[in-house]
Amino acid sequence: MQGVAQFNAIGTFYKQTKKETFFTDITNAAGTGWFNNNSDTFNDGGGVFTGLSAGCACIYASSGGIQSLPVILDVFAPPAPAPVCPPCPTLAPTPTPTPTKKPHSASTPTATGPDATTSGVMLWSARTNAPVVAMAAGPAGQLYYLSADGYLYALSPDGRELFRRRAAGRSLLVGSGGTVYYLTRSGFLAAMAPDGVRQWKLRVGKGAGPLGLASDGSAIYGGADGGLFSAGSDGRLNWHVSFLGLRTLAVSQDGGLVAENRDQAVAFSADGSEGWSASPWSASPSGGIAVSGDVVYAGAGDGLYALSLAEGTLLWRYGLPSGVSAGPVAGPDDAVYFGFAGGLEARGSDGSLLWVQKGLQLAEKTPLIPGHGGTVVVGDYNRAAFMERNGAFRWVGARFPGISAMVLSEGGILYIGTKSDRVYAIR
Repeated sequence: MQGVAQFNAIGTFYKQTKKETFFTDITNAAGTGWFNNNSDTFNDGGGVFTGLSAGCACIYASSGGIQSLPVILDVFAPPAPAPVCPPCPTLAPTPTPTPTKKPHSASTPTATGPDATTSGVMLWSARTNAPVVAMAAGPAGQLYYLSADGYLYALSPDGRELFRRRAAGRSLLVGSGGTVYYLTRSGFLAAMAPDGVRQWKLRVGKGAGPLGLASDGSAIYGGADGGLFSAGSDGRLNWHVSFLGLRTLAVSQDGGLVAENRDQAVAFSADGSEGWSASPWSASPSGGIAVSGDVVYAGAGDGLYALSLAEGTLLWRYGLPSGVSAGPVAGPDDAVYFGFAGGLEARGSDGSLLWVQKGLQLAEKTPLIPGHGGTVVVGDYNRAAFMERNGAFRWVGARFPGISAMVLSEGGILYIGTKSDRVYAIR
């Protein structure tokens, strides 16, 4: 069954020069987000929603830091009776943010805390010069992102550009104190302060990354020129070893790391000495790799693998015909989250199922990030979904065409980058 509903969003504006209030239809505006709490209710563009199965959904629009009142949508096929839908959650007031003339300092909080993500408020959107490749958030909510045009951009929490620097690669990091690490196009690993002042650069050889950071911030790991390197936070090279075809890496709590290429996963200690190597999968690796406690999680075309961090031996395997397409990423309480073609799952460190949500369509390299307190945020083509600890949808937001990167700041602002040359900020 399918049912279609059309909603419109009208914005109220005040023109200071003429001292008058006027109204504008913002249903299809780039800065308008449409949200609901049911993944089977799809937003087809603007305020058009299609219900794929019988049920209930709370639908609302948000723009400029303001959120509309929700509307209950009942989906059913007569002569079946209409579902009994509970009231939509009461929304907290969302006053329009007041822009400031100066960038926020590193000590100024810009959000009300992690719980602010409960409502799904569209703060702002901004056009980029090219598709967004990767994102990171600073300690005061600043957004840093790599663009396909070869630059690293910094935006304030209210969406203003602070600076840009020439950069390369597919990842960047924000370390302790807000230091930003990135690879330059000329083959250097560079570090800069939150205000954009370069602190140092170290020649590591041309490469696309990825990058990883030690838990104490003392070392940066990355790939370049067919090898794997470690650099200190002071800009000195610690070591460089040969490692061809680096796909991804994950850093453990003790400062070691696990690196993966198309053939195997290899463990390295903090001093660069090689430990175990393993290739337990019968299909090519897919998704990524993650370390949580004493377990290494690796995605492959035939499922999810859990290896011992100490020895690299196989602990368990969960088979998936479609393979792992997103993640894995480690969450609290030893949970691991991963996506597949039909949805998203959470499992414990022993492989036990915590929850599964099949209302998403996750493609290869779909952004998946752990949230606060066991929540998880995932990008689904042109939708972003915020999941509760038990796997229920807190909200699903649409109108983000071609999601390519996401990051959740410590203050609770979710930044979304897209392949369609746009970034969004949601609280």
